[in-house]
Amino acid sequence: MRIWGYVLLVLGLVFLALFALAQMGGAHLGFLPWFVSLFLVMTGWTFVTSARGLVRHTAAPTISDASKPVAAVSETPAATVEMPMSPSAAGVIARQADRNLRVPIYVSGGFLAFFILLGAVLAAVDKTPGEGLQFLAWFAAVGVASAVMILGITWLSTRPLVGDKHATFYLRTSGPMQVATMPIGGGAVLRLADRSFVIGSLAEIRALSSIKSGTVEYSPRGHVILAAWDGRGEAVYSAPGYAAAVDGLG
Repeated sequence: MRIWGYVLLVLGLVFLALFALAQMGGAHLGFLPWFVSLFLVMTGWTFVTSARGLVRHTAAPTISDASKPVAAVSETPAATVEMPMSPSAAGVIARQADRNLRVPIYVSGGFLAFFILLGAVLAAVDKTPGEGLQFLAWFAAVGVASAVMILGITWLSTRPLVGDKHATFYLRTSGPMQVATMPIGGGAVLRLADRSFVIGSLAEIRALSSIKSGTVEYSPRGHVILAAWDGRGEAVYSAPGYAAAVDGLG
């Protein structure tokens, strides 16, 4: 997730620079291009700053520490454990994988149409000979680049989710929990004890934002959230069609 954060951050800054040059060249871009660029920058920054778990692991003792007295250490259970895949969990993951393949196609098409339309409008209102076509070609190229980037990211990001359809287990993480909401766009990053990942469902965000510690079940690669409980073992979220296995929760 940190890598994609840097990608979005750089892309947003590049768009801001391009739009600033267009503005200085006499173009009247309006609000939307700046909004899109700032959305990319702020989303990328959220990914970068939230791409770690909440529990910091202490470093292994060095050779110089070997002579120092060491207190008895009790083993603590791992925050994340593997659970055998159930039919209901597999069904939820498969439905989410199919949906995640469709939505980005619509989004990339929208970006392409937006930038081409923007370039066409600027070309129509620009009175300098030959400059209008340059605006059209420039923004069409930005639209194509945006669509290709979205589809490329989708292909890379959905590969883990497609892999989840063939997984034999899902994950259960217990411990501290934090939802870092996106400044723009409505998404969020779920930070758990030893990992973090993006969540986009409003129902998931509302349910998980209300607890500071608990248990979450989710797919191992694509991070489809199956169910969640608070620190008292009370259910706060369950994906539609998922029959939660509550053994060990209390």
